[in-house]
Amino acid sequence: MRDRSYQEELIQLVRRNNALITLPTGSGKTHIAARIMQLHYLPQLREAKARGQPAKALVFLAPTNPLVAQQCMMLQKYYDIAARAYHGDVAAQSISTWHPDKWAEELAAADVLVMTPEVLLHVLAHGTMQMQQIGLLVFDEAHHCVGNHAYCQIMVDFYHTAAQQQRPQILGLTASPTELLDPAEPHWSRKSFKKGQGGGSAALEAAGWDLQQRLAAPLLTVAPDLKGDMKAYVLVPENVSAPYYDPGPDVSNGTAAIQQALDRLDNAKKQMMEPAEKCEKLLLQLQRQAMLQESGQLQLQQQEGADATAAAADLACFAGTDDSRPRASMTALCTQVRGTRACLGELGAWPAAAAAHLDLLRAMADSKEADADADGMASRSLDEEDDGDAAVANAARRVVEGQDDDEAEVPEPGDGSTTGGLVDLEVMKRMTADDIGNAPSKMIAALRANLGSIVSYLQSTSKQYPGIISSSELQQATADMSDSSTQGCTVAQLAAAAPLLLALVSRAALLLVLSVLSELLMHGRPQQQLQLLQEAGQQLTAAGPISQRQATRLLQHYSTQLLAQVPFDTLQAQMWPYSPASLTAAPWQGPPLLSAKVKALLLLLTRKKDDAGLPDAWQPQQQQQQPEDWWSAIVFVKTKLSAFVLTKLLQSCPDIRQQLRAGYLIGDTDYSGGSSTLAMNTKAQAAVVGRFRSGELNVLIATNVGSEGMDFQQCELVVAFEPPTDVTQYIQMRGRARKRGSKYCWLVRSSSPTAEEEEEEEEEEEALYQPIQTSKPWSMLKKEAKDQERLAAKLSAATRIALASGVPAVQQQQQQQQQQQVLQPKPEDYLATDFGARATLRLA
Repeated sequence: MRDRSYQEELIQLVRRNNALITLPTGSGKTHIAARIMQLHYLPQLREAKARGQPAKALVFLAPTNPLVAQQCMMLQKYYDIAARAYHGDVAAQSISTWHPDKWAEELAAADVLVMTPEVLLHVLAHGTMQMQQIGLLVFDEAHHCVGNHAYCQIMVDFYHTAAQQQRPQILGLTASPTELLDPAEPHWSRKSFKKGQGGGSAALEAAGWDLQQRLAAPLLTVAPDLKGDMKAYVLVPENVSAPYYDPGPDVSNGTAAIQQALDRLDNAKKQMMEPAEKCEKLLLQLQRQAMLQESGQLQLQQQEGADATAAAADLACFAGTDDSRPRASMTALCTQVRGTRACLGELGAWPAAAAAHLDLLRAMADSKEADADADGMASRSLDEEDDGDAAVANAARRVVEGQDDDEAEVPEPGDGSTTGGLVDLEVMKRMTADDIGNAPSKMIAALRANLGSIVSYLQSTSKQYPGIISSSELQQATADMSDSSTQGCTVAQLAAAAPLLLALVSRAALLLVLSVLSELLMHGRPQQQLQLLQEAGQQLTAAGPISQRQATRLLQHYSTQLLAQVPFDTLQAQMWPYSPASLTAAPWQGPPLLSAKVKALLLLLTRKKDDAGLPDAWQPQQQQQQPEDWWSAIVFVKTKLSAFVLTKLLQSCPDIRQQLRAGYLIGDTDYSGGSSTLAMNTKAQAAVVGRFRSGELNVLIATNVGSEGMDFQQCELVVAFEPPTDVTQYIQMRGRARKRGSKYCWLVRSSSPTAEEEEEEEEEEEALYQPIQTSKPWSMLKKEAKDQERLAAKLSAATRIALASGVPAVQQQQQQQQQQQVLQPKPEDYLATDFGARATLRLA
């Protein structure tokens, strides 16, 4: 690939100097990094390898697995560089056990190691590779070098603590540099920057550093006289807004029923689920303290004083807690219920039921085929209505192909490793104050109050909704309590009743979600609603004490029944009323199945797909488009669950899926940091990215994992389903639209029904925009992007002068701050033995 004039100028200027290169998205920053490798490193590296001599590694870091895969492929395909990729999936399986000799083999076989920063951080922390073994360290999307990000930990704990002569060249690449310090503005306090949280002493020095100082790299951008050349290559999408009319709760249009359902879930969250989540943590902390006390590792005199004896007796009650009873993880359960609630409020009744089916009530099957069904939400019962759905199911299964049959299952939150049992004493000794909690008397008081809230809510629910919980079930759980309000109960009674009440909360939460959804999707059929709820409750009762995983497995059948209440053609009719299937669809008499925002998204996608707009009469596509005419769009959403559900919505509607071939792209971790349904392994990510690039998919519903660095040349439309929260997100999302004439669109709520008509008349976008919660107005983000660009140009001008003089100013400043001293991290090991103090052992 030939160098463009502005790229050539930057390549010649950087050479082997540290630099933070900031250029717009699509301007070829990766090309600059590759050419620096080709010109200044690869000849010497290959010559050394040919002679059998050691050579320093070239490491290219990218923050996400899909970006690692893309950059590795780019280096191989376009620059003839022997690159190898190392990312999350590989790291989880083998990298953590690699010996230095294994890494030596990798270095000998590859020109460039492309990896996520977590992989490099791991090998550096374990001494498998050292900073002096690296010759060039590239940080793609370098704006992440803030706070406790792995980028920042690598620089603060390993680069800045290394001797000057042992440091590699640093090359940062970003389109959205953040936390830049303008030396001409002394009033800008460095305290405004996020503090580095690495483990070394350098973290204290780095607390006030800006991005340039953390990376030890001066900022460099295109020269003013070459901006015209760059603009000829870089296509900037047009900013547009798409208002949608949402009048709020209204009895006449059925939205009041949805608001009532949201209120029920919010009330349960406040009075039952959040207290249960606190109780679970308190129980675990009290159990840990009881174990420490039995072993003589816990001293209560300092905190409890004269009441230490009574506190010790109270703790003993929790040491005897029955750990054999399966429990739910309240944290995971609350997160999943919140996800269903968010889908109901943001997307509508049908998406909420789909969310519950996908996540909260997902059957945790063991086989590869069942996992594929759950991941693609291609369950047979959902596809029975229309034979054409089999193609969608098969397409969904292809996304998850390649997953190993023996892939380790994530430990169930709430098993013996968490609330079901205590770890051994040696592990307990390493726990912090947060692990063992506060003084026993304070925690028991908090436990009493939270259990009281739970009992009060369950009592009210048993009277109003006996299908969710009966009075006899509540009486059984509180049989050992002398006072149902918990105020008059002994500590022993609280310790005995707490696990029973938490199990009851788990049951009530699951049935509450089914109750809320049944009222919306079985509208006007109270007997069927009650029957479904009673059958679900009876099935849970008959199963006896079971874990949350087993409970949800039992209940997914009922979410399938709820989804079956809405034929796909009826669902489609709410968005495309003039399509063939919609014209013959049965009318829907209940509350709206989809929110106004989702309808606006579907209309936006179809309008951009068809320049003539949404037709009054259905006009099927006449011929297959040629490759050069491919059209595609990316929709960015905040949560993985939203990506799942919106994809399933597009895949399910019979006529829509012929035009909009959708897939989803999400990250590889779940709520707890592990892999689960709400996660995508690297093979699945690569598969969906490949299908989107080839045109097999033309709509990609993605979380932030797809917003940075991904190169989709055919992408004509980028939609921010929720407005970006900061200028970095704004720039990165907008940068995914690479096709000429592309658009970057925000969905914005309007309280006026005429706003959509005004948009058609091309009114100013700011006049239609209404701030949503914490998001910044569009005009403010655009101003911040311009300010950022101006500051970058100012800093770059100073960098050019410094490079010409031989030593960049930022490196001079770093040397003065460190006073030519090598900072050595001093790890600490400590034992939490009492409250308010701890013994500390420093390891030299």
